[in-house]
Amino acid sequence: MTIRRGLPAWLRSLIPLGTALLLMVLLPFLFFAALFWAAEGSWDFEGRSGLRYWVFVKGSRLDRLGLVAPVQDPPPKYSVSLQEGTFPGWKVLAYQSTATPRAIIAAYAERCQALGLRVTKRTEPADDDDSIASLVCEIEPYLDAEFRAERKPPATTTEVGLRVWGSD
Repeated sequence: MTIRRGLPAWLRSLIPLGTALLLMVLLPFLFFAALFWAAEGSWDFEGRSGLRYWVFVKGSRLDRLGLVAPVQDPPPKYSVSLQEGTFPGWKVLAYQSTATPRAIIAAYAERCQALGLRVTKRTEPADDDDSIASLVCEIEPYLDAEFRAERKPPATTTEVGLRVWGSD
């Protein structure tokens, strides 16, 4: 008399079924993920929602720097270029704000310091002119976060541009 050890027959028949179901669910996701990552170049998209925002921006240094008094329309525009070889990659954000260039650069200078970044260059307009301001914060040697804010008269909004170098 032999004693069989192992899984019961009904459970052994569920293993291939479970494997087939798992593959049916995972294969489409894996296929699209491979297509998504295999494409070359940069990724350009609008808005603070969607898969591209979630994959490339959410939780990154650019996301932590945030927006300063953004307008709702048009939505923020992102461009992401991935790291390749010795190119560190970058994330670029362009949006419009109701704040003045001076206030935007001051807010980003505070946020840089809060994130532990060192302010290396700050250009502010003269007292009577509030049209263009810029800021550069060092992430690490040769990797910077660059900010530019410009309000062209008679516009009531400021055009803001950020470029964060590096893969984070």
